[in-house]
Amino acid sequence: MELFEHYLAKKNKHMKNIINFLLFVIVCFAAHFIMNVNGFFIIPEIARVILGCPPPVYLINIALVVYAFSAITIKLCSIAYHKEFVYDFNDLGYCSGFFFFYSLSGALAINFMPVAIIGLIVHLLNLIHYTLSTNYTTTELIID
Repeated sequence: MELFEHYLAKKNKHMKNIINFLLFVIVCFAAHFIMNVNGFFIIPEIARVILGCPPPVYLINIALVVYAFSAITIKLCSIAYHKEFVYDFNDLGYCSGFFFFYSLSGALAINFMPVAIIGLIVHLLNLIHYTLSTNYTTTELIID
């Protein structure tokens, strides 16, 4: 019975991982569709007054580089130290946020590919970590 419960939990994590990746692809398609639209001018006038001007592109670029290095480092360390895979939607939210801020700044057309590539790398590292994590737990289950 324990093996069956372990299988169901593993399948549930696998489906969440696939759904996370598919949502990332949908967000990329949506961002590509609105690539040439300046998101700042879509917002109503009163919201623009409250929010102020959008952040400069160079600050978003710095945040993207910091996010990329930290996310990739954390994923690689988790893989190297055989840590258990923990599922979350954080990476999807960060990539969506970068698409949103680049759209507000009017620079999504220029910066679409770096965000998409970094998001793809992070999601593929998630998939690799999940696959290796399930192999470790299956091996430990068989040995016990």
